Amino acid sequence: MTKEKKELELVSIKLIKSKRKRVDFECVEKLAESIGNGFIILWQHHEIFVGEIKNKEIEWCDNKSMIKDDLFINHFVQLRAFDETKEFYFWKTAHEIKGRLREDGMDDSKDVPFIKSDLVLREVIANQLLKLDKYKGKSNLKVITRNYINEEGQAGYVDSRFVDFV
Repeated sequence: MTKEKKELELVSIKLIKSKRKRVDFECVEKLAESIGNGFIILWQHHEIFVGEIKNKEIEWCDNKSMIKDDLFINHFVQLRAFDETKEFYFWKTAHEIKGRLREDGMDDSKDVPFIKSDLVLREVIANQLLKLDKYKGKSNLKVITRNYINEEGQAGYVDSRFVDFV
């Protein structure tokens, strides 16, 4: 089992088994350590948080220190932590939080064909990214996605992951 898969398992257990009805923020920071340099987006019912992962640490675009106190399971919708080669993705179903790791080059995905797409970002995410130096003054920000194709039977997408912002 790779280090990333062990991290995913650890984070999944902490997210899913949280007895205090809170997400242990330490598990989100573990994702940043595994990504190294990339991005993180946390959707909650009341707000979306965007952060840049630099040198294995999260820098939230809105500098919201309150996020650590506001990460309750009952507000959690989904979370994506990603770089150009992999993505951790967690989402809440009716009764539990599920997660997956999609990494290009892993045995189960290296031969899976994909289509690369650019999706225009919603203003709530784009406005947070505009606070980062590399995006200041930009317009029409997009997220690059990879949409993986199932070739068995009728073709269709089996998964999609975020890659980068442009």
